[in-house]
Amino acid sequence: MSPARAAAFRAALEEANRRSIRALANELRRELATFNAEVAQGGDAHAILERHRRRLLVLLARRGRVTAVAFGRLGRAMLASAGLKRPQTAAKAEPSPEAAARAERVRPVLLALAEALVGRAAAKEAAERLARSPALVAAADAFLALHGGDVARAAASLAGSAEVAAAATEALSALPGEGGGASAPPEPPAGPPPGPPPQGGRGEPRRLSFGERVEAHVREWAPRRARSIAATSGKLIAESLQLSARLGEGEEAAARRLQKRLAEVTLPRARRIARTEIGAAQNFALLASAEGRRVAKIWAAIDDARTRPTHHDADGQRVALGERFHVGEALLLHPGDPEGPPGEVINCRCAMLLEPLD
Repeated sequence: MSPARAAAFRAALEEANRRSIRALANELRRELATFNAEVAQGGDAHAILERHRRRLLVLLARRGRVTAVAFGRLGRAMLASAGLKRPQTAAKAEPSPEAAARAERVRPVLLALAEALVGRAAAKEAAERLARSPALVAAADAFLALHGGDVARAAASLAGSAEVAAAATEALSALPGEGGGASAPPEPPAGPPPGPPPQGGRGEPRRLSFGERVEAHVREWAPRRARSIAATSGKLIAESLQLSARLGEGEEAAARRLQKRLAEVTLPRARRIARTEIGAAQNFALLASAEGRRVAKIWAAIDDARTRPTHHDADGQRVALGERFHVGEALLLHPGDPEGPPGEVINCRCAMLLEPLD
């Protein structure tokens, strides 16, 4: 990649990064303010933290997908500028007219089921996910016919079916409810994303599409990050109350201290979380966009006084797509690698460039 072209893509990455961080920071600030208000009102702290965690999960999953699309396009643009074509993927079969008509017929039932599972705010996206499950569509159609077209009764029957609950849990594993919904589906177990399904009739693995890789990443990453952020919220509460207890403060004074502490950290905390999360998501998307091609990746640090010495030293480091960067004592798959040590990951502003492997 020529220096001029590298500089242009670097600038585009930095600008997209700033926009994404700003958007997520604003959403996080609103969520943290909501959490602070719930804490101030009092009540069951465990329930407040659980609602906070669920809202964070939905927020992070939604923003993760948006970020992946934006940076996936940038990654493909980098590769296209170098003359690297997109690898061939298996074509997806188009649904039959009958299947499409049935999916449309049961859409209101799935929307009602989604509202019961995840709440009204996230129901539309959840219903779209439910509609992608042939098993759920078939069950919804059967219950709709059984109840004479009554959408509410069909949805209630669906929600009470153990088989449907299992299918809905799978379909909504990346999109649990915001709290307040009835029987939100459980989170998927921690671990690596599921492997690619076999290619029909050939016994060879099918290459995951960019969208499938993003969904697998979000299913693993969003629940884990939501738990971590919510745990820190709980820790802030515990530390403030412990200090009040050591100082012998009464209930009102302890409540005022807690509210003040939560308000003080809301804005800087939202920005720090957003920068860390967006950095990880954008670089994952760049890697996913290059899957299957002979590509090198280049560490691109921001050249200013805030850049860590280890990241400054890594600037320009070039490795193959599947290899890791040497950053200080750490080995990182990309800037913001969530598996890396916090000192090299949190608040990282570095980006990554892609170019053909020599």
